[in-house]
Amino acid sequence: MFGSLAVALWLVCSVAVGQIARALGRSGVVWTLFSMICSPSFGLIVVAVLDKKEPVPSPHTRTRFLHCTGWLKYIMARTRSVPASCPQG
Repeated sequence: MFGSLAVALWLVCSVAVGQIARALGRSGVVWTLFSMICSPSFGLIVVAVLDKKEPVPSPHTRTRFLHCTGWLKYIMARTRSVPASCPQG
């Protein structure tokens, strides 16, 4: 009885660690498995120590940003005002 309750609590806590890791930009599945194998409390400590993972911008995002910057400079030089949005190009 208590053994199955302990296993269920271990699994629930492991999944909670995975959800916390996913919220911080890490792989939730990997951290859930890590917590199941090692310990949910150890997994939580390791996830808490790690910094939040910042997403890496794709090359498409950078190209689009540079295009928008050039367009904004052109409009500002012509009209001395800032447009509401950048056109897709």
